[in-house]
Amino acid sequence: MKQFSVYQRYYPTRSQAEAAAERLGKFAPKFGQVTMIFITDKQFGMIRNYSGKDEVGPDEKPSQLALF
Repeated sequence: MKQFSVYQRYYPTRSQAEAAAERLGKFAPKFGQVTMIFITDKQFGMIRNYSGKDEVGPDEKPSQLALF
């Protein structure tokens, strides 16, 4: 498993993103791991999202999680 949770944040310039990464890197858990990925607006625009065809109600949970 590569991720447990994912967060994203937009920075208008690469230098601002680098500065934020340096600040956040100082808060990495002692026995944890933090990975930061820098992508351009164009790359972000090419993201593909897929979901199942059946809608799941707010109180329903899938019986298992499959990652590919």
